[in-house]
Amino acid sequence: MNTLPKVAKNAVDFVSRVNPKYRFPTNIKMIERQLRICLGLPFKGRMGGQVAYGYIYNADTDMHEPIEEIFNLLWQANRYLYSSAIREVTDWLNAKTAKLGYHHKLSHQGLRNIMILRPPMEECLLPVAEKEKIVASLCQWNSRQTTN
Repeated sequence: MNTLPKVAKNAVDFVSRVNPKYRFPTNIKMIERQLRICLGLPFKGRMGGQVAYGYIYNADTDMHEPIEEIFNLLWQANRYLYSSAIREVTDWLNAKTAKLGYHHKLSHQGLRNIMILRPPMEECLLPVAEKEKIVASLCQWNSRQTTN
């Protein structure tokens, strides 16, 4: 039986204080996917029939591919949330993404969920090779911690 290692030996399900229905990922594969989404990197596999915001699903390669401009706008939106209301930032983001040709509208609650569950990191502005190094180093470190 091939099971993925847990994050900690005596792991407890981590539940969000903001949304108790959301359980944070507890295996390395899901943590890596979450990290890839935060950094704006492509990831493999389906996500419950829904495409993550800022991504395009490519059925030929079975990969979710990021749209770099959307991640730059999400990073700016994250900065704007410190000084503006969330509805204003959502309207601004929807207007900017519509100009880019990305026609998925985002609600203020959807933006809130993105900023809580998968916030765009400052490292999402780095080149792809640097982002891949970050993911590889963190996942190697995490797998070494769980096997000991």
